Amino acid sequence: MKHFFLLFFLCYCYFTCVGQGFIGKVDSVLQKRYSRIKYDTSYISRPEQRFMVMLSPMTSQIGLNLSGDSAVMDLNSKINTSFKLNFAYRGLVLGYSFKPGKVLNEFTVRYYGKKIGFEIDVCQSDNFSGTLTFGEKKDNEIKIGRGLLDMAVVELSAYYVKNNKKFSYPAAFTKSYFQKKSCGSMLFGAAMVATYSNLFNKEDSISLRNASIGLGVGYGYNFVLKEKFMIHISAIPSIIVMQKNLITHLDSEAKIPYSFSNFSISGRFSMSYNLKKWFFGADSIFYSTIVGSQRILQAKYNRSLSRFFAGVRF
Repeated sequence: MKHFFLLFFLCYCYFTCVGQGFIGKVDSVLQKRYSRIKYDTSYISRPEQRFMVMLSPMTSQIGLNLSGDSAVMDLNSKINTSFKLNFAYRGLVLGYSFKPGKVLNEFTVRYYGKKIGFEIDVCQSDNFSGTLTFGEKKDNEIKIGRGLLDMAVVELSAYYVKNNKKFSYPAAFTKSYFQKKSCGSMLFGAAMVATYSNLFNKEDSISLRNASIGLGVGYGYNFVLKEKFMIHISAIPSIIVMQKNLITHLDSEAKIPYSFSNFSISGRFSMSYNLKKWFFGADSIFYSTIVGSQRILQAKYNRSLSRFFAGVRF
């Protein structure tokens, strides 16, 4: 962590003191790129400052629900906490995630562009707990302690903004734009989910593998009050157009059939307050995917990431 701040300080001094030559040319190229992007200035503006630093405490969690004819298993992972430090220069963002005293078991990439953007989330957890409900009326319940389930998830969610000249995703999440007036837009999205779940005990184990692709249409809205306070909310429901589900028990393997009720949804929320240099706020991302068949086995995967953030431009 000390090395990161030292590198940031040296880079800042170098940019400030040199100003010409190679660094100056690079700055000129980035400035042209920065100002080439077109938007409606009555709805959107960009910060005058070149640099931005943002610190974000983050929390995340995974949920899994498995259900069949006579049993339902509902599990949630322990809430994971980490920190992220973002450094931006003329709209280009570099992020560094860390967890004091521990090794991270998550990898997250977020890119929010004016027209298109995506999120990649890779995580693994084995600290699930929950309940198993079974019986004809599903009135028998067993508590499940941590250590029964090991699960890995890969999520890729992408969007395209139709009204991109007036509506800004970056204003809500990367703070590289300002939304000056309230505005909404239709959104087109795609989602890919791949999971591996392994339920095990001393005598037995069952593995469930899933890969699915969904396409959908949604809507997003930025509500702005006095050009300083903004609330963003958006959702993109998707229909699963391609999927593969396999369940493995001992040496046998079976496919879980596709169902027309299978779908996924990605939702985003942000609330922020902007001053001339400083900004504060919180945001959250939520994914949910339903695959499989209730007749054999249906799996519901939930993934949530939330953060508080505070930053400064200079």
